[in-house]
Amino acid sequence: MNTEDFKKGDTVIYVPTHADGDRNHPDCEHGFVTSTNETFVLCKFYDKHGRLRTIANSEACRPEDLVKN
Repeated sequence: MNTEDFKKGDTVIYVPTHADGDRNHPDCEHGFVTSTNETFVLCKFYDKHGRLRTIANSEACRPEDLVKN
């Protein structure tokens, strides 16, 4: 996937490289897209208790590390 495949409001799962594509790996993070640019998908993620982990800022993610939920 690339950044054009994502739009604001899409729900996503961040799948870290060490999870080998397993979207159920305990280190995966659920969140949503806040914006995109030519290189990154900017997202906010929830902590393990369902609260937003990042409130003031979004996190830049490589599109290949994200799966639409």
